[in-house]
Amino acid sequence: MSRPTWHERQRQFREDAILDAAYDLMLEQSYADMSMDELAARVGISKATLYQHFASKEDLAVNVIVRSMQRTEEEIRSVDPALPAIDQLKQAMQRGIERKANTWATRMMVMPTTVVQHPRFQAQHQHMMAEIAKLVEAAKSEGDVVNDIPTPVIVKALSSLFRNDYEEALRASCCSPQQFSKALVSIMFDGIRTGREAKEALGQD
Repeated sequence: MSRPTWHERQRQFREDAILDAAYDLMLEQSYADMSMDELAARVGISKATLYQHFASKEDLAVNVIVRSMQRTEEEIRSVDPALPAIDQLKQAMQRGIERKANTWATRMMVMPTTVVQHPRFQAQHQHMMAEIAKLVEAAKSEGDVVNDIPTPVIVKALSSLFRNDYEEALRASCCSPQQFSKALVSIMFDGIRTGREAKEALGQD
């Protein structure tokens, strides 16, 4: 494979800068309120140059969201594969939720249907769900997850944790995103009958 040319590297650098700035703007405002003029000004390029990289605001949003999802998937893949599958699943969920909680990415989730139904978004979403399903199936085979509950139901329940709004809960709980995500995963996997693990996660013991 040939090395990218200087112009190709420059183009990729500029595209990454656009995506970073768009991500920040979508967190600060929302998809609806973000303007391409403001984005171009923040990156320091013309609006015409911006449209050379992304054909539309919708196309830009899809790329921002897909890249964010890919980074969440990288968090899932970074878990130690030597751990039991149930512990891999716990750590993967905790890292993904913590990443979302760290950005309080509520506004990022308010997207028009055209973005959510975009083929690239759907493909990345399905890929992430497949990775989680693999861990669930492995945990079932190791005897740590009940076989009576269909894997798609478990995956759907777990994936819902990535879509929730945690900003208000984080403000009210007075704990760090790491503590919050650990407690939330503890509740999901271990229940709340004694609350011991949730309390430990919040540093209350």
